[in-house]
Amino acid sequence: MVNSTAIHLRDNDNAEGSNGKNSSSNDYAHKIHLKNLAYAEECGDREIKTNIHRNLGYQGSIEWSASEQARLFAALFYGGFITIWFSGYLADRFGPKLLIGIAVLDMSVCSLLSPVLVDLNYYAFFVARFLMGLGDGFIFPTVASANACWSPPADRSMMWAVSTVGNQIAAVFAMLFGSQLCAIQFLGGWRLIFLSFGAIGMTSFTLWTIFAANSPDESSWIGLKEKQMITASLTAGGSRKSISSRRLKTGKVPWSKMARSLPLYAGIIAQVNTSFCTTLLQSYLPTYLKDYLKLSLNEVSLPILFSLIY
Repeated sequence: MVNSTAIHLRDNDNAEGSNGKNSSSNDYAHKIHLKNLAYAEECGDREIKTNIHRNLGYQGSIEWSASEQARLFAALFYGGFITIWFSGYLADRFGPKLLIGIAVLDMSVCSLLSPVLVDLNYYAFFVARFLMGLGDGFIFPTVASANACWSPPADRSMMWAVSTVGNQIAAVFAMLFGSQLCAIQFLGGWRLIFLSFGAIGMTSFTLWTIFAANSPDESSWIGLKEKQMITASLTAGGSRKSISSRRLKTGKVPWSKMARSLPLYAGIIAQVNTSFCTTLLQSYLPTYLKDYLKLSLNEVSLPILFSLIY
């Protein structure tokens, strides 16, 4: 998507124009960190540098600086940071089906529009990334609410584990699939990533709208025996109303007990560390491998495979 070589050359040209000469220390650093461009650095040939970069599989045509790229990465997390605080509460109040549906629709539409917005304006794409982050912030808290509404207490940890593993598997296949799409000449390759995953998201939204339900009581796609089993396991105190149904209506949150809960803080610390490592691995490691180690397009997606081990 982004032509890193062009940016690198542009910065070098600007530096040479202002200083009137090349820095020998910079040339030496480039020979170490950008070994695949060593010959091109010595020759000073823009065409050679670009061709070497293309041979690695990258065909970016957009010249955004490193700081602009960093802001685009951050835009997604800006949006997620806003909505993640109250998304679980809204899911308990209005039901997980509605919120997950809105979140998936939001991210799918933004993904489909991204190729157009990239060509239109940098800030338009930034806003799209921010809106995608708003939807992304709803996913995990709302999935947790859905698990609580559907899973018998004895199976709840297993259901959450399945959700987490699904997220890891999706990340692995998205990286591998995306790298293959980038190598395609049609539409520049990278546009196919946004269009493909946007189409997958719209398909998921359609299936979710048809088959999903807030609770077993509202679902018409499961058998009576299974519905009774799940409902009975969620019934508390002899009441015929399930825990999830009562929670959707009362909206009472034990804030005081939560503030004094050490297990809650332990969970927060664990989640922060996990999210930090996952974000670093999935979002920033490929860029580092591409720009500094000069790995090919197919090679940068391989390290994500190891996330399946842990």
